[in-house]
Amino acid sequence: MKVFIVEDHALTRETLGDVLEDQGFEVVGRCPAAAATVQAVTAAAPDVCLISLGLVGESMIEICRAITEAAPMIACVMLSLRDRPGEITASFRAGACGYVLASLAGDRLAWALRDAVRWRRSRRASELS
Repeated sequence: MKVFIVEDHALTRETLGDVLEDQGFEVVGRCPAAAATVQAVTAAAPDVCLISLGLVGESMIEICRAITEAAPMIACVMLSLRDRPGEITASFRAGACGYVLASLAGDRLAWALRDAVRWRRSRRASELS
C-alpha cells in the first residue's frame, strides 16, 4: 500500500516514513504543506495521504478537501497532536476518511491507514454503482 506524508517538520516526516515502511507501506512522497502539495500528492497517486494538522490546521483541512476533490480514490487521514471535536468535524466534512492522534503506536497508525483505504474504496465503489 502506498502512502504520501504531508508534515511541516522534516524530522517528523522522516520518522513517520520510517515507521510506516516498517509496517509494510511504500512511501511514495513526503512534503511540507505548500501550494504545490495537492499536485505532488495526486501525481504520486498514493492509496492514502497522511496529513499532519500541526499548527496550521485550517489550511491543512483545505489541502485535504482539494486532494479528495482532485483524486477521490485517495484516502486522506488527518494526524493531530490534540483531540479537537471541531477539527475532527471539519476534517470529515473536507473528505477525510480518518483522524488519528500522534500518540498512536506505529502498528495502530498502520491499521488506521489501511482501514481508511478500505473505507474509501468501498464508499467510492458504492457511489459509482
